[in-house]
Amino acid sequence: MIKSLKEIANIKFGLHSQSQEYGKVLYLQAGHFSNKGKLLQIPTSFIDVHGRLNEHLLEDGDILLAGKGNRNFAWCYRSNLGPAVASSIFFVIQPRQDLINPEYLTAYFNLEKCQLHFRKLGEGSNVASIRKSELGELNIPILTMKKQLEIAAISKLHEEQIEITEKIQQRKHELYEAVMNNLTTGK
Repeated sequence: MIKSLKEIANIKFGLHSQSQEYGKVLYLQAGHFSNKGKLLQIPTSFIDVHGRLNEHLLEDGDILLAGKGNRNFAWCYRSNLGPAVASSIFFVIQPRQDLINPEYLTAYFNLEKCQLHFRKLGEGSNVASIRKSELGELNIPILTMKKQLEIAAISKLHEEQIEITEKIQQRKHELYEAVMNNLTTGK
């Protein structure tokens, strides 16, 4: 079965605000993520949230999709990170979790075919920007929950393998440098 994103999720914009060095609520920005949507570090930018701003607090399973610029990665927020708010560069997609698994949807958004689609949606302006209405029309394959969970698990394993491979490459480079330094200096 195929459904449009707007049929299976609430889509809203992140919050435009000034970040602070200290605070209780993380303010997630594009610079905190790799091109593939991996959180690079625990963010060091914060925001004070009060009153109406509380509606911008992320909920477990919300998906951040970078909607501006040339990096349209997706990332799934989990509450164990602590209270957080997304900056305005992101769409905050709140999937109906009875229909769609957030990690499955995140993996789907990060597929090359979706990334290409997002780039096409963003064309035509100085700064590539996806329109909310066009994003809402994106067709999403709704598989059985079992299949969605399997796909999410495969995606997680793939990310872990890439991380291990990158660490191995770094260690090989360090070893190479050490050997070459030893050979050239005799130490």
